[in-house]
Amino acid sequence: MRWTAATDRSTGSTVTVNTASGSYKRYINQQINGARWVSLGTYSFKSGYSTAAGSITLSATGANGYV
Repeated sequence: MRWTAATDRSTGSTVTVNTASGSYKRYINQQINGARWVSLGTYSFKSGYSTAAGSITLSATGANGYV
C-alpha cells in the first residue's frame, strides 16, 4: 500500500484483506511511511474476477483524518 504522509491523515485507517482462508484486518497510520510502498502481508487468493476470488477494502469509518 502507498500513501502521502501528512499531519491531517488518519492514524488508524482500516484495510481488510478477504481471502479464501479468511479475513484479515490491518490498521495503518498514514502519518508515517508516506511516499513509499508498505507491505500489508502475503496472502493467497483464488483465481478469477469474482468476490469469491478475494478482495481488499480500505475503510474510512472511524478514521481521525483523511484516508
